[in-house]
Amino acid sequence: MNWFQKQLRKVLDCPPCPEPPGPGVSRPGLEYCYFGLQPTDPPQIHNHVTIAHIGSWGDWNNFDGMLNMVMALGHDAKKAGIERLIFTPDFCCFTNYNQSPRQVLPLTTMQAKLITFADRLRSENLIEQVWGMYVIDEPNKPENALSAANVSQVCSTIRDVFSHYLLTAPKLCITYWWTWDHFPGIESLDYAGFDNYGAPIFTNGMYNHLRSQLKPEQKSIILPGGSNPWRENPDPFYEFAQNNLEVGMIMPFLWFDNPPEFPHGIVSNGMAPQYTAVGQKILAVHAP
Repeated sequence: MNWFQKQLRKVLDCPPCPEPPGPGVSRPGLEYCYFGLQPTDPPQIHNHVTIAHIGSWGDWNNFDGMLNMVMALGHDAKKAGIERLIFTPDFCCFTNYNQSPRQVLPLTTMQAKLITFADRLRSENLIEQVWGMYVIDEPNKPENALSAANVSQVCSTIRDVFSHYLLTAPKLCITYWWTWDHFPGIESLDYAGFDNYGAPIFTNGMYNHLRSQLKPEQKSIILPGGSNPWRENPDPFYEFAQNNLEVGMIMPFLWFDNPPEFPHGIVSNGMAPQYTAVGQKILAVHAP
């Protein structure tokens, strides 16, 4: 309060003037997590994400190599201070992503691979960082063509295996390829979203189509396309999430540069300050 305000208060006998509001803070119950992770990301994003998502890009013919890669990324995130992780176990559950259409592995094979995965997480002191499992990306796109029964079987198997390692079951998440049809297996998930970057999803009926398929206990994922060519403003996604409590996560695509398809991610295309600001509002309610 400056000198003039103090004198005016004395004259008018008014109550103390309110202090300016602090930085914006999100409602509770919302997560902020970029799609995918590269080794250079954790030091860049640790101050504005609540979770890190570890993808499964690599040589699916080298199972041990895939495990080594995802474990290394888990350690990178943990070292940077990101305590909660989402792993993508699709390389344990499905045939190679280069094969079309995809197939679910035989049950005993899937169980054995998931157990090996969980054993590694436990032995490397990453099991307590497991917040969720990103079951598979876009199971319903034509190249994958997975059925509701396929998704449901894999979700059930993941839950069963990890029930022997964690007291709290990991949240099962999927981003679907956009369709006006039913999202196959959505009933088996905890968090579900779809990707259709650049579309006005909150006003054209697309988001409501997803919401209509969610049970009351399920949460939605909304995905702004922050990388080129979309460069979507994250603020409308943040504001929508504040007013729609079923939104459980904002998952921007894509922080890192990923040439040749996405050579300019959020980190390098000028959008980083906007996305960082949104993430910091959400992280603020998670801070200890």
